[in-house]
Amino acid sequence: MTEPETAEPVRIHVFGDSHSRHLLPNGAVMAERLGIRGKKLTIEGEAIIASSIAGFRPKASTLQTKEIIRAALPQAQYLMLGFGQVDLELGYYYRRVIKEDQTLTPESYVPWLIDIYMEFIASMEFPAERLAVKGCHLTVFSNRRFTTRYLKRIITGEKIPEDQHAAYAKRLDAEVLGEARTNAMLMAFNAQLMARAAEGKFRYFDIIEEIGMRPKPSGPAVLRPGFAPSAFDHHLVDSLALRRAYLRALLKSFDLKPKDYLKT
Repeated sequence: MTEPETAEPVRIHVFGDSHSRHLLPNGAVMAERLGIRGKKLTIEGEAIIASSIAGFRPKASTLQTKEIIRAALPQAQYLMLGFGQVDLELGYYYRRVIKEDQTLTPESYVPWLIDIYMEFIASMEFPAERLAVKGCHLTVFSNRRFTTRYLKRIITGEKIPEDQHAAYAKRLDAEVLGEARTNAMLMAFNAQLMARAAEGKFRYFDIIEEIGMRPKPSGPAVLRPGFAPSAFDHHLVDSLALRRAYLRALLKSFDLKPKDYLKT
């Protein structure tokens, strides 16, 4: 795809879960710090907190995610969707522990999510060549104690009576997949998403190579420590380097040259 021959800036609408916030400049100052050439590129949209692929099912969510995206379609020149991280790092445990779905496995969960995602994408009827999907990033859950404590806070929250928290925490600890198996599930999701994107003729991108490292040359990638938060959080560190890596990958997915839209 070639750059549109127009004096107007390229417009990209970005919608996703909270992990997609790294692709939204949110103001002129941030856009300037990122080196976005304002006369050539505008990025707008919304990172919808707690939104998930599972929420795309009929009557499955109160967040109005589908409605928010569909309302923007008439104005969208290019569209990027970024969902899945919440489902895979949090939703999996909610279903296993709170919903007590003991039949659920990473191997069954990933294709279930992909099918829901593809059904929603098809329903938008948005031109495939102007649509991109963002893959998930490598997990920050490298420490089991941190993972269990974080999941307990998020998964139990206010929905579980306080006197039952200890029991659920014990069950969560037994269910935690660990860094390697979590990354394997995330990468399986990315692989299936990439394959379905190729089938549907829309675009796919991720930044695994930029944020990952391989402790063993032939082994799986893990997150580079510099991208992991010290805070009690499961989002990547919000840095200019991370945001620029995402922006470059996003532009390349649409065959747009980053040097034309981002200052070096």
